[in-house]
Amino acid sequence: MLYAIHMGFVDGYSRGQSEIVHLVSSAEGVESDDDLRWVFTDGHAEMAPLTDFYDDLEELDKIDWNVMRSTYWNDTDDDPDRKRRRQAEFLVHESFPWKLISSIGVYGQAAVEQVQEILKKSKHKPDVHIKRAWYY
Repeated sequence: MLYAIHMGFVDGYSRGQSEIVHLVSSAEGVESDDDLRWVFTDGHAEMAPLTDFYDDLEELDKIDWNVMRSTYWNDTDDDPDRKRRRQAEFLVHESFPWKLISSIGVYGQAAVEQVQEILKKSKHKPDVHIKRAWYY
């Protein structure tokens, strides 16, 4: 989706990616909260039956970590399934507790300042970091 935003392919949104923030948490943090229901997939969740769903962190090895770490992950003649696998998801049912957000990644200094202003009103204040490599 971020690539689609970057390329201007999202109808109704034209402000680019500089206002997009990444909320960072961990699978272990989610697992430790007994009130949360969650699953993760080994590919795009909408592409069943190709995509499998898991509810045990011991099965994180089912994710293609090589393609997840790749800078470029388009499908190729040798591997026509890269894009689906790269879109593996960790899904939490209904809502996500703010207390489990460990940090926030942003595009640039303007976003850092905006997010820090918003966080002034919050008891929980995750660190905010510029993460340009997370953007196109």
